[in-house]
Amino acid sequence: MTGTGPSESPWGAAPVGHGASRTDAHRPPWAPEDWHAGLVRGPARVALLCALCWTVLLGVTLVSGVVATALTAWRTAAGGGGADVASASASLVLVPFVALTAIVPVAVVGWPVGLLTAWLLRRRPREAEHVLAFAAVGAVLAVGLLPSWASGAWPAAGAAGALVALVGAGGAGGGRWWAGAVLRRRAARGELAARPGIAPPTSW
Repeated sequence: MTGTGPSESPWGAAPVGHGASRTDAHRPPWAPEDWHAGLVRGPARVALLCALCWTVLLGVTLVSGVVATALTAWRTAAGGGGADVASASASLVLVPFVALTAIVPVAVVGWPVGLLTAWLLRRRPREAEHVLAFAAVGAVLAVGLLPSWASGAWPAAGAAGALVALVGAGGAGGGRWWAGAVLRRRAARGELAARPGIAPPTSW
């Protein structure tokens, strides 16, 4: 191998000139600069993203319930009251309900919207741009799908709406970051070479 031809990337033949600064003899199977964030698109990869988004939402809900219970117990310990602690602890029972409820919007709405968002960003190579875009979309979807949480008087409604938007942004953005990390690890192990999938397009 003389190194005069185009280098090979984890998703198949790279464009002419890609990686030309290094010879093939010294080029590892995969390098960080080979990654293109536009590879996280298509039905299967967006489905992975949605599954990871749901996992993040479940984790955030569970951690929030545990923290709320702990803080309530700490506040009421000095007063000796246990009603608030019991009420906060009972909220943990809602975690499975919230998790099952979140599956429907994530699958029915999140998947097609994720496909569209990933396609629109297909020429953007940076992970940060994709994560921020998915976080923004998740925030909008969360508020749109849960309008009742932001109803009522303005101060309380604004706080509730901001909380819902924050959870949606964390779920979608966290899921997109996680999906990118998973696919980058697969590329590093050479697994994407056997399944070329989607070739990265030319950046804008």
